Amino acid sequence: MKKCLIFADFSHDGGTGSYMKDLIMLHKKNNIQTFLIAEDRCFSPLFSQFLDNNKIAYKVINNRPSVFLKSYLSLLFDFFCLVKYIFYYKPDFLVLSTSKSGDYFLFFLFNMPFVYILHTPACEKTSLNKFMFIIPRFFSNKNKIFIAVSDFVKKSIELNWEINNDHIKRIYNCSRIGYSRPLENGCSILTIGHLETYKNPDLWLEIAVNITSKFPKVNFFWVGSGSRLSEFKLKAEKFNRINFVGYSSDVFGYYSNSILYLQPSIKESLGISVLDAMANGLPCIVSDVEGLPETTIDGITGFICNNNSIESYLRNIELLLTDDKLRSKLAENAIEFVHKKFDKKIWESAIIDQYNSILN
Repeated sequence: MKKCLIFADFSHDGGTGSYMKDLIMLHKKNNIQTFLIAEDRCFSPLFSQFLDNNKIAYKVINNRPSVFLKSYLSLLFDFFCLVKYIFYYKPDFLVLSTSKSGDYFLFFLFNMPFVYILHTPACEKTSLNKFMFIIPRFFSNKNKIFIAVSDFVKKSIELNWEINNDHIKRIYNCSRIGYSRPLENGCSILTIGHLETYKNPDLWLEIAVNITSKFPKVNFFWVGSGSRLSEFKLKAEKFNRINFVGYSSDVFGYYSNSILYLQPSIKESLGISVLDAMANGLPCIVSDVEGLPETTIDGITGFICNNNSIESYLRNIELLLTDDKLRSKLAENAIEFVHKKFDKKIWESAIIDQYNSILN
């Protein structure tokens, strides 16, 4: 039995939390003994219960002090707070999973195979951090590789950190919900994700107000917690059919009662919720930024919209609301597309292949 130590930064109720659950279940399925180390803010009672139910050993450490949030100082946090666990657990390999450029770079200096999973684009070098990024540039190798969750992220690692292309593998996130067609017993447009500025809730609300004024049976739902939830709940009070519902553990219920999925993000490495929406037969209307265009075939599984043009969103939403035949065809295409490109079995096989590669 191989032993794996995971150092991870994730949001327990977001996409990176879902990714971590999938990874842990993949380890369990492949008889990999797993130890998880993460900061206190990453955990919730439900996430801890998930780990306990699956008999996964984990250690909750104190949250990183604000001074160590700067990428060029994160090496100190790695050294003083994390390195000791390698000697304690004596793993065969590491998994480093983060959305923050620079986290865990110290481990490039160790003679230990690992995969470094980056969930967001690699940050650009600055006068303060440029020396730090010399570490992965010179110490990544066939046993210490990056896994990027999209081609957009992969290209950012190549460009911003000057990493050898052979040491970066793109492995797409996967859908976690079975392939099905919606019953269309509702008439809702859905968004799932953290209610943060980078998800573009201001534009979303403007779209929702416009569409609901023209289509009296259409409802909008945004499911997810976030720092701007209270603000937008207050803004939506005067609109009966625009709903900010907060966190829900039953997202499947929202998918099954929706007919379209909307993701107008300003930043998005890929968009796991978009994949899940397609798996449930929802045509997706997404912005043209970062990794989102990799999730949708324009005019085939949904529409890719100019994020600087609300007219682009309104035109495509109105088209799909008024053309049932087109909406049904795009729904069928979406299921087929996500099955071929983002199926969980594809992701599982690719991850295990990379583990075998770094260990051999």
